Amino acid sequence: GYTCGSIVDLGKFAAFYAANPHELPAAHEAVSAGHPNNSYADGWRIMAEPDGTLTYWHTGTVPGYFSGIYVNADTGDGAAVLFNSSGFLHEQELAGLTRAAYEQARGIEPSPVPPSVVADALPIMLLVVGCAVALLAVLGTPRRVAVWAAALLLLLIGVGGAVIAAGYPLRYFWLWEPGLVIGVGT
Repeated sequence: GYTCGSIVDLGKFAAFYAANPHELPAAHEAVSAGHPNNSYADGWRIMAEPDGTLTYWHTGTVPGYFSGIYVNADTGDGAAVLFNSSGFLHEQELAGLTRAAYEQARGIEPSPVPPSVVADALPIMLLVVGCAVALLAVLGTPRRVAVWAAALLLLLIGVGGAVIAAGYPLRYFWLWEPGLVIGVGT
């Protein structure tokens, strides 16, 4: 996850392992990663590809950056990707794009990367809430303002609950999307 170098450095790191697959952890030393074709060893995810080869990969994200390294231990193919983008709302898309770059490097048709529904829906929901608050402030009586404020608070709790139900911890909001937290707080 921690990005302390350039894409050139990341590429050199991947190229080293592509040229020296014996330096990668042995697949038999890996532990299950919760999927029949995936395991984990020494910081690397190991994926059994449909063609029978093994891909070693690792992705990481820090505020402002997302990176991924893929190395096929059997063919020497690989890819190193560094994005100047991050955030839990886009994490699946970014991981999909790194995988697509690797597939392209292997001469395989890249898998389509579906857009993030949460990333698209959340700003729209916040815009609707913001417009409702502005309209309420202009047109509302004190009693209506209180009722609408309570309704909007419940809506925000519902939106936050939906994001949490999707598997995103609350701490991610401040760490990865500080603008969202500041916007909701104002």
